[in-house]
Amino acid sequence: MTVIEFGKRDLKINFLIASLVVALVFCAGWWVVLYNNLIGLRHDVKETREMLSQARVHNAELKNELYHITDSVLEEAFFSESGLVLDQNPQYVKMLSVVSHVNP
Repeated sequence: MTVIEFGKRDLKINFLIASLVVALVFCAGWWVVLYNNLIGLRHDVKETREMLSQARVHNAELKNELYHITDSVLEEAFFSESGLVLDQNPQYVKMLSVVSHVNP
């Protein structure tokens, strides 16, 4: 009858294989966690961009309302209170550009 005895070399190979399998399982789990975080981050970025575009639209609407209110109401009230007169034909000051010549 033959008795098979495991030597030290067989135990080292088995330990190496077992540790590689454990490392592979750990790496696979780590990649799953990283992938889930990446997908969550992409989702958060998409939501933030949508919220930012909605905020820009809302801001533009509020500015439009503000300018509409201040253009018509305050202009007439300001002119009447301060005694200013709207000039229909304004004459602007024209500046002449003077070119200086520098001798090299």
